[in-house]
Amino acid sequence: MTAIDPTAHLTAEQIEELGRELDAIRDEVIAGRGEKDVRLRCCPDVRQELSPQPPTSAPGEVL
Repeated sequence: MTAIDPTAHLTAEQIEELGRELDAIRDEVIAGRGEKDVRLRCCPDVRQELSPQPPTSAPGEVL
């Protein structure tokens, strides 16, 4: 089976522009990660609610 080049119809300039656009998207995503992490660190109560809680009684224990 012959592989098809998905960029065969693009010029070198178009490929370079696509690369710049993808780099900009990556930079935006990475920059947004920091803000999200800061918000999570500012709300420890939310993280505690999401963390697994230890069981209140052992299996088979008679109350």
